[in-house]
Amino acid sequence: RLHGTLGLSILRVVCVLLLAAAGAIGAASEAKQGCSRISAGIGWTYFSAWTISFYPQVVLNWQRQSVVGMSFDFVALNVLGYMCYSAFNASLFWSSQVQREYAAAHGGSRSAVEPQDVAFAIHALVLSLITLVQIAVYDRGSQSFSRPCKAALAAFVIFACVSAILLPLHALKALTFLYALSYIKLAVTLTKYLPQVFLNIRRKSTRGWNIDNILLDLTGGSLSLAQLFLDAACSHDWTKVSGDPVKFGLGFVSMLFDVIFIVQHYCIYRQRPAEATTTPKLADPLLTTETPARPVEADVETAS
Repeated sequence: RLHGTLGLSILRVVCVLLLAAAGAIGAASEAKQGCSRISAGIGWTYFSAWTISFYPQVVLNWQRQSVVGMSFDFVALNVLGYMCYSAFNASLFWSSQVQREYAAAHGGSRSAVEPQDVAFAIHALVLSLITLVQIAVYDRGSQSFSRPCKAALAAFVIFACVSAILLPLHALKALTFLYALSYIKLAVTLTKYLPQVFLNIRRKSTRGWNIDNILLDLTGGSLSLAQLFLDAACSHDWTKVSGDPVKFGLGFVSMLFDVIFIVQHYCIYRQRPAEATTTPKLADPLLTTETPARPVEADVETAS
């Protein structure tokens, strides 16, 4: 059984959040009192939800030995987006030069990037790369990468090469380059779900696209925005919102598409119970020309 019902999916999400909440309590115990303690708990909880959300699709692909039904453009754009997001978060968190540039540009305020943001971005990049490898290994059917996706990847390669030349010459500030990466990540987040939405529409099915990752992603996005606004309100420093547009935009746009996928899966293209519990083998033909054998009937003697 490759696809759970709504009840089982929600139950799995609840179990994950209970485990994440237990870990969050321990992590938050070392934080400051008040808002900092609550923020730490929220941060580690959404980190857990978002982190686990990448595994259901990888497991589903492995179970089916197929990636049919999963948009290849979505996966490729995901890799690009998390490359940018990892560089953005890691630089703001570890680079002293970038931190000084950020403080100078935002009145001495520090970035809102937290340790869990860095850990999530790097982990997401690794899982996205694994999913990309699955496309190369497993059955792909007739699916392929689209030309617009290939063009977008080529444009990013050109941008990266130009930036690699300008940065050492100090013709481009590191913070400016990172903000460019953050806006690329936002553009990717805004568009990467569209191929999957249209693929579901074209196939009139969500089979091959795991709904559990959507439920977990929606949970993580909601908590991420809650933490961002909580931190800004408690510190009376709203530059935490305006100074980190990628975090704000990432949560809001992802939640919007999560709702679309939920409607597609549970309302528009809802599977019948028989379809959800039985899955044909990929190697078996859908149609057969063989005529079923007629049952052997016993000879009946008749009186002459």
